[in-house]
Amino acid sequence: MEISKNTITAEEAAKILNCSRGTIDRMQILGRIKAVPTIFPRWYFNKKEILDFKKNMNSKKILK
Repeated sequence: MEISKNTITAEEAAKILNCSRGTIDRMQILGRIKAVPTIFPRWYFNKKEILDFKKNMNSKKILK
């Protein structure tokens, strides 16, 4: 089974969101971001969803 091109690892998601890998774990556990189900033992995320999450995070910072 291959991983889709628009699927990224948790480490890559952390780089995009400019946070630590542990923060990605917490956000996934709290349900803020959703992991893509795979047969592999790593967490993978949809890149578009991570970019949308970052956009929403930034817009909330501007409003505050």
